[in-house]
Amino acid sequence: MSESFPAADDGAGAETPGAVAFADWARVVDTLGEAVIAASADDVIVHANPPAEALLGWERGGLIGQALTAVVPERFRRRHLAAFERFVDEGGQARTLQVPALRRDGTEVPVEVVLTGAALSGERVVIGNVRDVSDRVEVEGAGFVPDLVLAAVAEERTLDEAIPRVLEALGASLNWELVQLWMVDESGEELRLRSHWLAPGVEAGPFVDASRRTFRRGDVLPGRVWERGRAEWVADFGAEPSLLRREAAASSGLRAAFAFPVVAGRRILGVIELISRKPREASPELFSRLALLGTELGYFVERRTIEEERLAAHEALRLQTALLQTQSESGLEGQLVFSPQGQLVSLNRRFAEMWGLSDDFLERGSGPEALALAAQWLDDPDAFLAGTSEAQARRQTVRDEIVLRDGRVFDRYGAPLVADGGYLGYAWYFRDVTDQKRIERELVRAGERSAALARTLQQSLLPPELPSVRGLDVAARYHPAGAGLDVGGDFYDVFRTRRGSVGIAIGDVCGKGAPAASLTALVRYTLRTAAMQTRSPAQALSIVNAAMIRQQPEEGAGKFATVAYAALQRSRGVNTLTVSSGGHPLPLVRRRDGTIETAARPGTLLGLFPTVQLHDHSLELESGDAVVFFTDGVIEARAGADFFGEERVRAVLGHTVGWSATDIAAAIETAAFAFQGGDTGDDIAVLVIALR
Repeated sequence: MSESFPAADDGAGAETPGAVAFADWARVVDTLGEAVIAASADDVIVHANPPAEALLGWERGGLIGQALTAVVPERFRRRHLAAFERFVDEGGQARTLQVPALRRDGTEVPVEVVLTGAALSGERVVIGNVRDVSDRVEVEGAGFVPDLVLAAVAEERTLDEAIPRVLEALGASLNWELVQLWMVDESGEELRLRSHWLAPGVEAGPFVDASRRTFRRGDVLPGRVWERGRAEWVADFGAEPSLLRREAAASSGLRAAFAFPVVAGRRILGVIELISRKPREASPELFSRLALLGTELGYFVERRTIEEERLAAHEALRLQTALLQTQSESGLEGQLVFSPQGQLVSLNRRFAEMWGLSDDFLERGSGPEALALAAQWLDDPDAFLAGTSEAQARRQTVRDEIVLRDGRVFDRYGAPLVADGGYLGYAWYFRDVTDQKRIERELVRAGERSAALARTLQQSLLPPELPSVRGLDVAARYHPAGAGLDVGGDFYDVFRTRRGSVGIAIGDVCGKGAPAASLTALVRYTLRTAAMQTRSPAQALSIVNAAMIRQQPEEGAGKFATVAYAALQRSRGVNTLTVSSGGHPLPLVRRRDGTIETAARPGTLLGLFPTVQLHDHSLELESGDAVVFFTDGVIEARAGADFFGEERVRAVLGHTVGWSATDIAAAIETAAFAFQGGDTGDDIAVLVIALR
């Protein structure tokens, strides 16, 4: 991969609008005073700026082409490779590490690394901003901390992941049988047991249970450490003031204990208690070692708590950004995005097409120039430019129509980009509604406006055509309810994800008309965005649920959707289908021998509850198998009091061995349609994926 990057001064070719060229990025980071290293997805250093080379003791250009492990101490390399691969696979979500770095001369320097993932010149890279933290971490003291504890702190992204490893590292490396972590609760008045570790073969359940109570300052050993702010040693648990813990220690064979505070600055965040079944004498060396460790862990806990709060906000912003990017790539709108300073951040090709801008403008164009060229199409260009500038300056939301000299009509929408109360810029959307306006006039004259608009909007909610995927036969059928005079909520989608798999979705939004169309668009685009962020269909549906809860207005409360989403991963001849259902009818798999299987587990419908129960269900597919997705319009088709039901769907599928996806979808639609006498009470959607 590293060979595909252009040199920093080679004048790399044009990039896609909004993308970043590697050469341009390299020239910028070379001017920074902070050390920056970039590595390819296969763990090779593709760039290091001068401060990074100086920090690590390498000559100019010496790091480029080296494996990233060249700057990782040998004892951490195995863990580094596993963590690096996991970081790349998870999409490069931002995280911060504090680790020792290996210099060219073999010495080590403690550093803090802020990792992010990015795409430069079309290639995935991992970028690390590296900061020397020698002034905060004493290298001599860090040498006393067991390597396993340092590794746990360095490698894990969250407190919940790191704490069990820290406790295990302490107990295993220092030969104590039980290690417990107590944390000060939000009130600041009580200690609560957060986590514990038991050595293999040690039975100390009664003592752990006795420790699950809350304690105040001065209570039991952890409470005394909290009150006094220093480590305490108990040579014999017989002196423990808590009768409950004293008796539990005796029944578990526990004898000696040592506890030390977890400190951040002057604030005690918690207490770690180490307990042994053997008598132990107080050790000044252990006191000094773990006093330093308590400070290190305190900084870690405080830093990770802040970081996790920041990451939560960052993830929300990333989702909104990804949603905007997806809409820009797949939508019909021309788009302009400006920075808070009024500089052009991006414009899409559709905008250039609508306003007659040349291809070379996409590479060099500025915001003022783009607006000036667009204004030439208007009868009053000065009013257009003045109104645009005023809306951006005042950060106002604008919705209007623009009539061009050639008779075209553009729907224009402008809105400030805001996240967590911060202003991120301004976005303009232009949609050519000339044909729509013409159709509307014709429909008004013909008295058919509502029906035609419904059909047009319904088509916009379904993919114009299904993608062609090698080895797959894909087909869909859709039939609106009744005469199709209103927009329904059924939709389906098939698309490729950034991870090489194929995303398959079908859903049903409650209601009819424009509100259903709006909610359908939200669900579909959010699901596409979420599929780019995670491999788990259940997690993708959870993101959709969160977006529905967050974005529905108060008067829209109670709007919900059922969605079934699957990811088909094809690797080395193995086809793995992972499916999750959010309250949707469960898809069926028709094997090549005619047997029928259920492809998912039931889950909570989306949009009503902040917390939903969703499950990933995986199975392998072979050539000749077919997966069938359908909406409730199929199984709830009625003939009097009788429903069509899943069993009739299974019966139809049992006779489709060897059929094409098109024939299978048509057979199910025809059977459901005929069952209810041709008068559909609900939309019918069927999506079939067959393996060739």
